[in-house]
Amino acid sequence: MKALRQWLCDSCREVIFSPEDAWVEWLGHRDGGRTGFRICHHQLATPEGFQSYSIFDAASGRPNMHMNRLIGPNGLLRLMEMVEDQGSFSNSSGYRRVANMKEFLELMRRVQIPHYEEARQYIAAYQEDNFFEKDFERLQVQELQAVIARYGPDASTE
Repeated sequence: MKALRQWLCDSCREVIFSPEDAWVEWLGHRDGGRTGFRICHHQLATPEGFQSYSIFDAASGRPNMHMNRLIGPNGLLRLMEMVEDQGSFSNSSGYRRVANMKEFLELMRRVQIPHYEEARQYIAAYQEDNFFEKDFERLQVQELQAVIARYGPDASTE
């Protein structure tokens, strides 16, 4: 996978080949909290033979955003605004808080940390081996690359 350019769809588990083809969605609750962060195929990029994978109806006014708004330095700033008390990243309903920080941090890792998205496919094998003897979420970029090399499709089977 191309780091920070491709993701796995949270619905169909197929590769999303570009930021233009990716959609990020979440639930916004009446209290302003956001949960259920997901990356899925944009409706126009849904794999042939499948219906759109978005689980939240965009017409309902629930928050969602094109992936290209959340990548790179400006994307990082938008993500940071989601956890600040004030910020321009809110819709007309005023959603400004993150209700589930663990989910949100996972989204941040997936869209901002090189090789995290690809390496996360191998979490189970990593945890079974205890390869680096630390939580997967704490791995540095070079360690993520080592996880991919060890467990990925090009790993040697000795």
